[in-house]
Amino acid sequence: MLKHVFNTEKRHEKHVFNTEKRHEKHAFNTEKRHEKHVLNTEKRHACNTEKSMLQYRKETGYKLEKFHRQEQKEPWTQNSGSPWRWSVPERTAMKRQNMSGPTRAI
Repeated sequence: MLKHVFNTEKRHEKHVFNTEKRHEKHAFNTEKRHEKHVLNTEKRHACNTEKSMLQYRKETGYKLEKFHRQEQKEPWTQNSGSPWRWSVPERTAMKRQNMSGPTRAI
């Protein structure tokens, strides 16, 4: 009986120790993940000004062109009522076309 009590206490101590370690590890990882998120958000906001986005679109071949509501097939591409939208460069359109369909042999 004494041995059983001793083993039970040891097992409980081990459980408490492991639980504390797990909580510390979780808190540490959560803090690191948040720091990383904050850093990435700051970087993104620093480089995502309207000017740099326009510059990026010009460099990658996007063009601003007028379009009519009738030719708009997908409802999720609604452009807040603006008659202007960015055209997709040919090579991007080709990549998108190639990506559609099964990506691996079954």
